[in-house]
Amino acid sequence: MGRQADTTGVKLDFLSPPLPAELAASAARLVVPILHEEFLERLLLGQFGPGAQFVAGIARDGEKVAGHCWGGWGQSAAPIGVVAGVVTDEHYRGKGIASALVAGICRRFDAAGGKLLFLGTTNPDARRIYERLGFRNLIGSVYCRGQFSPARGFATGLTARSHPAAWRDMGSVLPLYLLPHPCMVMDSVTELPSTRLFAPWRCFRIFWENWQSVENGGSWELLESASGWAVASALARPFPSQEESQSAGASDFSVDFIWHPDYSDIGLEFVRDFLRRAEKQCRGGPCLFLCDRDEWKQRAAKSLGFSCAGRGVRNMLVSGERWALDEYRRD
Repeated sequence: MGRQADTTGVKLDFLSPPLPAELAASAARLVVPILHEEFLERLLLGQFGPGAQFVAGIARDGEKVAGHCWGGWGQSAAPIGVVAGVVTDEHYRGKGIASALVAGICRRFDAAGGKLLFLGTTNPDARRIYERLGFRNLIGSVYCRGQFSPARGFATGLTARSHPAAWRDMGSVLPLYLLPHPCMVMDSVTELPSTRLFAPWRCFRIFWENWQSVENGGSWELLESASGWAVASALARPFPSQEESQSAGASDFSVDFIWHPDYSDIGLEFVRDFLRRAEKQCRGGPCLFLCDRDEWKQRAAKSLGFSCAGRGVRNMLVSGERWALDEYRRD
C-alpha cells in the first residue's frame, strides 16, 4: 500500500483488500456498468479465498472515485498475473489517470517477482496506453507484458499435478485458453466461445465466467505443470436453471475440458479421472457435453466415453451469428 505523487488534481492510492465498504461500493459503481465485473465489490472487500494477492488502484477527487483498476497474482509466487477493471470517470479522462494506475500495478507486480502480466481490451485509446507501458498484443484483444514464450511456459518437464482451481490460478489459466492450438474452447453454458470464432472482449472474462459457472455446486480442477502453468482444465456444473435441466433430459450436469497438446496423454487421464469423481458427486447420473463441430473436441469426447446424442440440437449466439452445437452424453 502506498500513495503516489499526484499531478492531475486527484489522489492515487494502491490498496490491498479488504477496502472500506463505502470505497469498495463506490469503485464497483464506476466499474460494473462499463465492464460488468459483477464480482468486483466482493474482491475489493477481500471475500475471495487465500492464495492470491490483489492490489486495487484508486483515483479519488475528494470522496469521488475518479478512476480504478486492479491487479492479481499468486500470493506465494507471482510469475503470472492479470490487470483488469481499468475505468476512468468520463469527467476525468485525458488526465493520465488510467496510465498512472496501471503503471502502479505494474510496479507492484514487478516488486512481487512477477514475470508475465495479462490484460484485455478492445479500446484503441487504451491499447496505446498499455503499449507505452510495455504491453504487446498476444492474440485478439489480449495483451501481455513480459517476454512470453509458449515453449518455456508449457513444456518445461512433462510432469504435472492437479488441484482445485483457485483465484491464484487466474493468470496461468489465460494462456491455456487463449493460445492457438488444436483445442476448441467452447462453453455453451456461459456462452464463452473459442478464440477461433470470436476473440474474448476481455481476457479475464475467461477465468471469471468459468469460476462463476461452478460456484453454485460445480467443481473446477486444473492440471499444473512443474513450471506453474495450467496445462489442462476440467469443469463440471449443474445446469443454470430447472428449465434447461429438463430440456437436457436426464442429465444432472454439463462438463467442459481442455488440455495443451504438449500434455495430451497426461491431460486425457486427468480429465478421465475428473469425470469419474464428478459422476460420483452427481449420484452416478449421466453428464452432458456440448461442442461445435471441432474435430479435436469430438475425438476427445469419444475417447472419454461420450457418444453423440444429436447434431446441431442447440444453438449459441456469437457476435450476432448462430453456431450449431452437437450434444454428447456419457452414461
